[in-house]
Amino acid sequence: RSDNADLRLTRRAHQVGCVEVERLQVLQRRESELASGEARLRQSSYPPTVWREKGIQVALDGRYRSAFEMLKFNGVTWDALCGVVPELSSVDATTAATLAIQGQYQEMIARQEKEVQAMKEEEGLELPEGTDYGSLAGLSREEAEILNA
Repeated sequence: RSDNADLRLTRRAHQVGCVEVERLQVLQRRESELASGEARLRQSSYPPTVWREKGIQVALDGRYRSAFEMLKFNGVTWDALCGVVPELSSVDATTAATLAIQGQYQEMIARQEKEVQAMKEEEGLELPEGTDYGSLAGLSREEAEILNA
């Protein structure tokens, strides 16, 4: 995503000499602001009745939800969260926008992190020698030929 390119790439760019120390310091401040803002969001947890009283529709299932979790629901805006958690209004607009996007994608990001971890764990697996991959159901002929080579 382009909205978080600075977070993903600035440190690497600095390591290869493309970014000056000052820019790295800007990144570090931004990361600190994001961590602080996310902590506020996660610490602000309320039952469904409180969210509904403030006009945010959520299932009345008795489950407490953090402000960060609420961001994944359609129609939940930063301004709406500020109505429930007033101290969020002190978060600057850039940080708020980034946190709102991270909140919207939180489940997808967590799922992808699990997939990456599973792939890393499987990288070291070795296929047993002598296996006839052509006899395995589910592999295409091309896949079996590559594995048998």
